[in-house]
Amino acid sequence: MRPEKKIAVKEMKQKLDASGSFILADYVGISAEDMNKLRTKLTEKSADFMIVKNRLFSKTAEESGIDGLGQHLKGPTAVAFLGKDVIAGTKAFVDFGRESGKLAVKCAMFNNKVIDAGKVRELANLPPREVLLGIVAGTIQAPISAFVRVLNARLSSLVYVINAILNKKEGN
Repeated sequence: MRPEKKIAVKEMKQKLDASGSFILADYVGISAEDMNKLRTKLTEKSADFMIVKNRLFSKTAEESGIDGLGQHLKGPTAVAFLGKDVIAGTKAFVDFGRESGKLAVKCAMFNNKVIDAGKVRELANLPPREVLLGIVAGTIQAPISAFVRVLNARLSSLVYVINAILNKKEGN
């Protein structure tokens, strides 16, 4: 392998190791201006975007121990290395592809598993992280709140009974 290709593989491997998750896409027909807009959008989400050669990315995946990409590495390929918030990066990428109509998701890798384009679109349709955390917190809090209300009702009933007994004794 030529030295410049070794450097490219090393650079991709570093990005892959740093992010841990990526999306592969077909980028036919996308203009340089749109490509820059996509890069800007992804940079805001701590993600990185680059055009890759299939053979070199295949070599990078092989060195990183990733299997199952063979059928997806055909035709022009772009890769988005996702940052900490994988869902935000995925949303930005899929939304851009939907708007432009020129960026087709091939597959992605999350948690060391290669998933198909349909699952990537499902992930992109999830609500933001903060909303999901709110839903989880509400779900956890609901039974606790109900339990506290039941205990409070029992204590209130006991207070009313004791109050009625005192009133009755004072009245006699």
